[in-house]
This record gives sequence, structure tokens and C-alpha cells, in this order.
Amino acid sequence: RGKGEVGRFWVTRSLHTMSGMDTVPSSQIRLSIECRGLMNKDTFSKSDPICIVNLRMKNGRWTEAGRTEMIKDNLNPCFQKPINIDYYFEENQDIQ
Repeated sequence: RGKGEVGRFWVTRSLHTMSGMDTVPSSQIRLSIECRGLMNKDTFSKSDPICIVNLRMKNGRWTEAGRTEMIKDNLNPCFQKPINIDYYFEENQDIQ
């Protein structure tokens, strides 16, 4: 695992209809994020980390799916705010 890791996640199954097409099986995934050993980028105190999750859309552009809260002066944050994203089965979904 790199410098950040995804902790727990929960899955809820559902079906989505996409503009008159057949239903697409999907799940909603809840990401709980924590990091260990982040680099300190501040000069006079420890860094104030925040995590922003982006998804690549079908047109190739990245869009923000969610963000955590900022935690002051912490190089090993355990974020309290989860990020919920839709997962579509049998589709490649890029996350950064």
C-alpha cells in the first residue's frame, strides 16, 4: 500500500435506468479513507490534509466525486466523512 489507503467500504445494490435503455446493475460504495506517514509540507506546523476523490467520466474528463474534511496538523489522518460513489458492474471506472 502506498502512502494512503482505503479502509472500509459498504456496498448497497440497486438498478439504474439510463435514458430509456435497459437497467444497469450498480452498487453504491462508501469509501472510508485514512492515511499513514504523509509528507509534512508545512513550514511551521504539520500539514493539514484533505482527501479529494475524482472519477473519470466517459468523455475523459475528471469530476469530483467527494471530499473529506480537513484535519489540522496531522500526518496520519483518519477521516470521519465517508465518500459515496456509484459502482456500475462490468464497466471500467477510473478513480483518483
